[in-house]
Amino acid sequence: MVENHTEEALSQLADTQNQLLLVGSPLVVSNLMKFHDYAKNGNKVCRNADEHDLLLTELIKSMRADLYKSSKANQLYPIIHLSGNAPR
Repeated sequence: MVENHTEEALSQLADTQNQLLLVGSPLVVSNLMKFHDYAKNGNKVCRNADEHDLLLTELIKSMRADLYKSSKANQLYPIIHLSGNAPR
């Protein structure tokens, strides 16, 4: 999670996203791009916590399905949210 928009934090985020683009399944990459487009710095539409949490949950669930190689990995998995400071 990027709690500030320092050059170092944004560089770390970009590195992590690029790694997921290389190794993630098509569903992970698709969900990553949806979440990135919604949450990226400068997106003034990104002010709905519920939509943010749904997109984040779908991204995490697709990553879990990749890791566990089972559709059952996400049974009863709740909608999640990150803790920390909200963007300013």
